[in-house]
Amino acid sequence: MLDIIKCVKSGGVVVFPTDTLFALSCDATNDFAVKRVFEIKGRELNKPLPIFVSGIEMASQYIEMNEDARSLAKEFWPGKLTILGKSKAGVKLSKAINNGADTIAVRVPECKVVLEIIKELNVPIVGTSANISGDDDSSSIKLIKEKFGCQVDYYLEGEIISNAMPSTIVDVTSGKIEIARSGAISVSKISKVLF
Repeated sequence: MLDIIKCVKSGGVVVFPTDTLFALSCDATNDFAVKRVFEIKGRELNKPLPIFVSGIEMASQYIEMNEDARSLAKEFWPGKLTILGKSKAGVKLSKAINNGADTIAVRVPECKVVLEIIKELNVPIVGTSANISGDDDSSSIKLIKEKFGCQVDYYLEGEIISNAMPSTIVDVTSGKIEIARSGAISVSKISKVLF
């Protein structure tokens, strides 16, 4: 565990299993590392990257946690829900994360590794799926290694559940709840919390 934390601390890019899919990650405040994630994924810079945080308190430092966002977070965090909220001014994140957009996608995964890295660094880390942009998600660390090779500085061995789905993304920025991406948590479960 110490090796992956050291790698992220020193500006490295890592891959690890989460409670949904394998994640490609780095320190979300490190410009150079974040830009490397975009390059490794072949992701366009105008497509923001989501971040992992340790809990509601840390999330509220980066996005406006309105009443709906707090209700959803209390019900589903840690877990498979990503909340897209309005970003707070002056937050310490790489500008490449959202490329000037006024929103940030935030999640608290149910994943010991992620939470330990965040606790040690005391900053968010990138939480994007470990794939080439536009490709299907891979459930095999072996296939991910074949795709990314030595572009990634550290691979944490592990497995994800078969038929894993990405997190559900809920947009809370407009004052009404919108599902930005369907995923592991159903719309009906989300609706029960809010209505």
